[in-house]
Amino acid sequence: MTTIYRWIRTRPVAAHLLILFFLWLLFFWRYFLPAADGVVFPDGDFTQQFFIFRSVAYQQFASGHFPLWTDCFFGGYPFHADPQSQLFYPPVWINFGILKLLGYSHFPLIALTIEAISHYLAISFFSYFFLREECGNRTGALIGSVVLAYGGYLTGYPPLQTGNLETATWMPLLLLTLRHFALTGSSRSAVATVAIYALAFFAGHPQTFLLITYLSIGYYCFRARNAGRGWIWILRWLLTIFALVTLIVAVQLLPQAQFLSLSTRTHLPFDQLAHGFAPQDIVQFVLTRLGSTELWQPLYVGILGLTLICIAISLRKDATTRFWLAAGLIALLISFGGNVALYQLAHWMMPFFRLFRGQERAAMLVAMAAATLVSLAVDALTGQMLNNQ
Repeated sequence: MTTIYRWIRTRPVAAHLLILFFLWLLFFWRYFLPAADGVVFPDGDFTQQFFIFRSVAYQQFASGHFPLWTDCFFGGYPFHADPQSQLFYPPVWINFGILKLLGYSHFPLIALTIEAISHYLAISFFSYFFLREECGNRTGALIGSVVLAYGGYLTGYPPLQTGNLETATWMPLLLLTLRHFALTGSSRSAVATVAIYALAFFAGHPQTFLLITYLSIGYYCFRARNAGRGWIWILRWLLTIFALVTLIVAVQLLPQAQFLSLSTRTHLPFDQLAHGFAPQDIVQFVLTRLGSTELWQPLYVGILGLTLICIAISLRKDATTRFWLAAGLIALLISFGGNVALYQLAHWMMPFFRLFRGQERAAMLVAMAAATLVSLAVDALTGQMLNNQ
């Protein structure tokens, strides 16, 4: 026990990552069991869309073809133009490569399951590293990463739509690289930022990518201004980063833009686009199975999480707390869709915002803000305990 304690004291980051790994195993271990004893994701988009997409792509890949087109949908289908095919997303091709080496001639459902649940481990690690920098407290980062990875949003429907889950996975790592770049201006951080933006785009959920982009731009401007950067520097690098991202993702972006322009979803009426949470869904912060959703409680952080958020607001008066509180509140109001006036302002003023329905997905940003505020609260509480000793 003394050796283990000494190892934890000398390697706290490694110990925390090990804790996150075991929490991940504890949460998902039954997915690795045989069918008779294990559990699987519910039937729906996971099996009827994303599993079919992976199967189509893998069969063409295994036969030596790049799956740009498929004849098995309708009279033919521009497979690469559909963003949810995730055709250019590197983890998908890593998955394909492993299956090919193992001799698989078809794409098994367990491969998609492992791909999905592995992103939970990834986002828990990414959020830990970001929150450690943001709040300056390793314990706070550990607790905040658990709140994000296993809170109401990510454990709801996102794993059933792998594009949604896998796009959201890159959010905390993107915030981390933007933080480093805003503070240091290093070219390495800029390159990493461009690469992570591209990965998030290729992950295949345009609405989630757009929401992440809104948050990341706001966070970058906030951090850069706090570091004393001028607006000319901020805008010059912002344009440079997005120009490079556009060049990298053009192979997916151009056919996707044409594909979406021909989709009926680009012509949905305002009332369908404005659908969001009902006002009573606010109770999801502390309660489940109440409100208008039965199986999905994307706002849930629990009584302890909400208490810590209130502590962060009351104990910390710094700019970081104010930013994340504002980000969370704005995202929450947008998630109510047409039930609040702010959505109408966003609909007409925010670029590309009017292309998407399902405003409840803004809860992802609420979850990120909540996790950060929880981390800040833990830092404030531990700081006060040390001061009282």
